[in-house]
Amino acid sequence: MKYLKDWGVDEWKKLEIKTKRDAADLYYKPHEVSGFEFKVLEETTEDDEGSVLERVVEGVAYFDGLRHVTFGDEDGYTYYPDPNLLVVVFQTLALLEKNFCQEDQL
Repeated sequence: MKYLKDWGVDEWKKLEIKTKRDAADLYYKPHEVSGFEFKVLEETTEDDEGSVLERVVEGVAYFDGLRHVTFGDEDGYTYYPDPNLLVVVFQTLALLEKNFCQEDQL
């Protein structure tokens, strides 16, 4: 089980993403020159230590856009994914690309 402190996103910017069925938080950290790292985390349960979070998707983008993307758990597996949530996540990532991924920033 991983909690927010375990994901290493304490200093990252956060966007809330919601659909009719699901909600998740997209954390991102712009690179100094061009691009950004991101993690989309979803609360699965709560215990005495706090909210337990699972990865929906994470990756990195450089000057030319998204390059490396990993879905779900350590094996890349996602149980019962919400396609609408993934659509909104990638629409949001496309907007972040426009802001942070530009060759002229090199």
